[in-house]
Amino acid sequence: KRDLLIKPEGPGGYYYSAHEALQPEAAKLLASSPFSDLLMADGKGNIFFTYRKGEAFAENVTEAKWSNSGLAKAYTQAVESVAKAEDDNIPGSFSGLVMNKSDNTSDVYVAVPIANLGVLRGIMIFKMRDTVLSGVLTMAIPKGSSEQTTIITRDGTVIGASADGRLTLHDTNAYAYREKAFATPEMTVAAFTRADGPATSFSMPLIEAGETYLISESVLDSELNAGAIHIATLLVIFGVIVLAATSVIAWFVLKRMFAPLARLAAATESVANGDLETVINGENRKDEMGTMSRALIRFR
Repeated sequence: KRDLLIKPEGPGGYYYSAHEALQPEAAKLLASSPFSDLLMADGKGNIFFTYRKGEAFAENVTEAKWSNSGLAKAYTQAVESVAKAEDDNIPGSFSGLVMNKSDNTSDVYVAVPIANLGVLRGIMIFKMRDTVLSGVLTMAIPKGSSEQTTIITRDGTVIGASADGRLTLHDTNAYAYREKAFATPEMTVAAFTRADGPATSFSMPLIEAGETYLISESVLDSELNAGAIHIATLLVIFGVIVLAATSVIAWFVLKRMFAPLARLAAATESVANGDLETVINGENRKDEMGTMSRALIRFR
């Protein structure tokens, strides 16, 4: 049935009408967001809508082949959040920094569960753009410096960014200092050998959405030995602070985005179930949430 979902057969069916209305609105929403795709899943794990119609479309993310994916992790955490919730005001869930090691692309998702009286009705899932992560990794690097920023996950994945902004995966074995750095809350300074030569790293652990990551900035020893060690150290410390602040700000912005999305999704479900008296808030907003709310009002 996947082909039928990709190309709905004619305007008579509900799915066709809903898809035709939602697709352009989803495009507007994604264009001004840090996300590249919007997916919708039911309570059983079936992905019944995606904007991009990628590999996950019409799949079930609870199946074994998806178990290590960021998509499955975000979905699973959302389901668990609903089970633990005391009311229907359920926060978004984060997949963690998952990477596709075959092509060095990110597999990072945020999921927003939709519940009614404690019952899971569906989950809206957003895929984060690669440029969000690569932008964080390169934002604090001075021009012409040998500094590199990496984020190291608990499983040993070392994520970096190239000079042209593409995500890269580094050799885990080179970062032998990571276990010691994970174990201490203070900054860890360690000597190691990067792909481009001997370097010194400055690392600090950062806890985000329940996961601990190691933020590590390194500078080639040749630059440090040129007399810039104090300046380089200050820049590295500043870079760690910027990364931590950016992470907090990004999560705050995402939470502000989730609240109206969750309410809109709940209203959409009520309308789909025949409750045409449902109050649809947000029509006066000037952003994409307002556009989608007005479209739903017209659809009703």
